[in-house]
Formats: sequence, structure tokens, C-alpha cells
Amino acid sequence: MSDDASTAVRDSARAAAFLGARRGPILAEAQQSLCARSRRYSGRGPAEVRSRLDALFDRLVASLAAGDFTRVVAHARLVARTRYETGYDLADVQAAFNALEEAVWSTVFAEDDLVLGGAVLRYVSAALGTAKDALACEYVGLAERTGAPPLDLAALSRGVERP
Repeated sequence: MSDDASTAVRDSARAAAFLGARRGPILAEAQQSLCARSRRYSGRGPAEVRSRLDALFDRLVASLAAGDFTRVVAHARLVARTRYETGYDLADVQAAFNALEEAVWSTVFAEDDLVLGGAVLRYVSAALGTAKDALACEYVGLAERTGAPPLDLAALSRGVERP
């Protein structure tokens, strides 16, 4: 293994340890944020929301500890399929990933160790970014296969002033 690769694996493992040591506060903040921004999740009850965030957090930490994103990406694909089948909007599903990432960022910025914090943010953002991409691809693929109506992309720009 090259020096760069071994440094990356070591830094990724340090990020996993950082998250593991702050699990409770990170998950509490993510849960509060998710329930505040998503009616779908706020109606699920605290235990179910926490369980879902726990599963995502566990896959994230395991991926970082292993130095590869396979676990969190596989989890994202599974979540996309399950939530699609139960009628969740893609935005609601992505909200859980975003709430967790934002809680990590908030936790990092509350710390004094900027070097470690930078490594944590780099690896967490890369892992969750990769997972969110896999989640969206899986979700959109399911929508295409099941014949969901296409998005009206023109609607996205209605009412927007153009220069």
C-alpha cells in the first residue's frame, strides 16, 4: 500500500473514531433537524426516526473504519428501494442523509482540533456524497422502471427572472 493510501485509510479510521465518540449528540441533533424539516419523518415517531438514523450512522462509521464506502452506499441503495416502495419522495429520503451530515459538521465546528475536524469533514462528506448519489440514482432508476410520470423541468424555472 502506498504512503498516500495508508494515510487515507488511517485518516478515514480517525474520522470513524471521532464520530463514534460523539454518536449520541450527533444523532440527537440529526433527529431533531430531520423531524423539524420533514413532515414524513416527524409523523413516524421518535423511535422509528432514531432507528433509521442509527442504521445510516452505523453504515457510515463502518465504511470510514474500513476505508471504503461500500457499506454506506449499499445502505443508500436499500433505503432508496424501501422508501420508494412505501411512497416517500426523494427529497424526504435525502433529508435524512443531509440532517446527519449537517449534525456532523456542527459537531466538528464545536471542536478545537481543526486538523482532525478537516479530515472528518473530508471523509464524511465524501462518503455521504457518494451515498446520496447512489441513493438518487437508485430512486430515479426505480421511477423510470415503474413508469412514474417524468419531472416537469420547465416548472423548476417558472417565475424565475432571467438576466
